[in-house]
This record gives sequence, C-alpha cells and structure tokens, in this order.
Amino acid sequence: MKERSCEVKYFKFHLSWLFIVLLISLIYVIVTSTLPEYDGLLSYIVIFLSIVFVPFIIYFWYRLIYFKKLQPSNVQEVVLEKVEAGLIRNFVRFIVEMDIDGKKIKVKTLPVFSTNFLGPNLVDYYSQNKALVGYDKRRKIAIVLKVIN
Repeated sequence: MKERSCEVKYFKFHLSWLFIVLLISLIYVIVTSTLPEYDGLLSYIVIFLSIVFVPFIIYFWYRLIYFKKLQPSNVQEVVLEKVEAGLIRNFVRFIVEMDIDGKKIKVKTLPVFSTNFLGPNLVDYYSQNKALVGYDKRRKIAIVLKVIN
C-alpha cells in the first residue's frame, strides 16, 4: 500500500519501542557480564524479560507486514465522528458508516488511536475530520488511510 495507514503507523511505533527495550536489555547484559563483580542474577532476570518480549515482537511484526501489504477495497471518504473505547483505555477506535457492495454498513476500525500524547495516531487529529477509509474484507474492519483537509 502506497499510503501509510494508521494501522501501519501504530504497529511500527510499538515494534520500534519493543526493539529499543530489547536492545537496551541486551546491551546491559553484555556490559555487566564483562565486569569483575558480575554475579549473573540480574542478567538472568533481564534475559527472562527479553524472552517475554519476543512473542510481542513477533505479533507486531506480523501485523505490520499484513497492513503494509494490504490493498483495502471500497476506499471512500467518510467523517470520523463516533469514537469507542478499546480494551486498553488509552486507545480508541472509530465506528464509520461505509458503502460496501451497495449496502450501508457500520464498520469499526482497530483501536489504534491514542487519547494521550503517546502514540502515533492522536485521536484529536482524526476526530470530526474527513478521512480516506478502506475496507479489509478478510478482517471486516475499516482502515484509515489518511485525513483529507
């Protein structure tokens, strides 16, 4: 997809943070293991935490590749009006009405819009604005491609 959708920005942002945390953890283990007073316990904890991050990295990587390659159908202009909270309170989704195969259907986006200053897609920027939105038939979700000014 030529356009960077909100989903691509979201997964790229979170994948970057996970890689930074993992990299810092691994550098810490390498540096502390070369010190003469190294006891190893803290390094085992850091290695364990790094292993915990691996499934998240795999998940975000898979989703990033999926949304980068996605060619959404039924691309149309809609107004992003109705907001709904996701599972995580800081991220919300929009509910948009789209014309899919001649029928008006209410479709949800993924909760990739941030309500605070952290995150790539601030909800204030998108709310009440016209946007170019596509439809992912496989997952039955709306994909926000870009805001139209």
